[in-house]
Amino acid sequence: MKKKINVADLQPGMYVAELDRPWVGSPFLFQGFFLYTRQEIEEVRKVCAFVFIDTEKVDDSVDSPWEKVVVAREAGTREITNVRYELPQGRQAPEEQASFEDEFHRAQDIHSRIRELVYNMHFDARMGRSIDAENTRKLVRELVSSVLRNPDTQIWLTQLRDKDEYTAEHSLSVAVFSLAFGRHLGLDAEELLELGMGAILHDIGKVRVPLEIINKSGKLDSGEYGTMQLHPGYGREILAQTPGISDEMIAIAAYHHETISGEGYPEGLKQDDIPVYARIVGIVDAYDAMTTHRPYRNQWSSYDALKEIYNMRGGRYDEKLVEQFIQCLGIYPVGCVVELQTGEVGIVVSNHKSRRLKPKLLMILNKEKLRLTPPRVVDLKVLSQGGSDTYNIKSVLGPDTYEINVRQYVQVSEWFSR
Repeated sequence: MKKKINVADLQPGMYVAELDRPWVGSPFLFQGFFLYTRQEIEEVRKVCAFVFIDTEKVDDSVDSPWEKVVVAREAGTREITNVRYELPQGRQAPEEQASFEDEFHRAQDIHSRIRELVYNMHFDARMGRSIDAENTRKLVRELVSSVLRNPDTQIWLTQLRDKDEYTAEHSLSVAVFSLAFGRHLGLDAEELLELGMGAILHDIGKVRVPLEIINKSGKLDSGEYGTMQLHPGYGREILAQTPGISDEMIAIAAYHHETISGEGYPEGLKQDDIPVYARIVGIVDAYDAMTTHRPYRNQWSSYDALKEIYNMRGGRYDEKLVEQFIQCLGIYPVGCVVELQTGEVGIVVSNHKSRRLKPKLLMILNKEKLRLTPPRVVDLKVLSQGGSDTYNIKSVLGPDTYEINVRQYVQVSEWFSR
């Protein structure tokens, strides 16, 4: 009996009976063969997106035969029932409990530890090891507490990312932005913990996608993109078999690529059939992907990314949530580069809830566009209290304008000392 299977799920002991393309022209000498080594599996993955295996031909002498894969898949079919589809009404974001400067050092420590956790978690999962849900929950709880005290500090630290570790860095950034967004929506600490856990695990299914697809420097072809689209299902399977993982967290991994129009994947869910936390993470996932440099495209400015997401509201993304997300990040999101009317250039460090047009900036270029050494922190709200309009923001700059590398400014704590 033939069964279609994605090449990411191939295991030693399987018998490949048919390819997703003609045998003629393929690098394989025989029309049908057993897989015995990881190298043989990788050769198939390089050529095909899926194959057909003969389930009646299993070499029992090989470890991890096909039946074990079936058992794992059946374990991953756990029904997802205990999830939210609507947000609680009438809530507001809490007041900040700490200033950016006061939270900065604590935020650095938390961010560093959870960053290491995410790296290790993705590596372990790719190696077939189980996820430590208990330790992950402990660190995400600390991240929640930091975001509740002052969300801008953790958002600022997302700028400190390793371009060679996109999946892990992206997962952490999505968790931070999702928590800041959830805080803005009035979610309490326990609700934020569920959202944060799901967000940090939302792409865990990518560990089953071949690395040559994950790390490809160019645009994915149709077959590769089809393979990539399987990662929500893989994530659901992995998390369903992980003790301590709730239905809400699984739903985020499973459904964050569903769209309001029903054109998403893997199930083509529409509108309110998509759990609300998955809708939240879907918006954040897109925003972080757009504002991050990738080998096949330049990163977008935060302004352009928010504009694109706004234009897709009601079709791809939940309209009300998009509007709230833009309110959450503000006109000048933390980390964006702005030019003042004076010609000086700075990076947005934090925003004032009552004065969104007057953020706190780390000034890095003077009006002649020469680098300030050292940079200095200025608060446009404070400077404007005397009635002066000298320090107004003129425009948001693109990430590569004036060859500014925001990352190099992120962790120098002396600039934020009180």
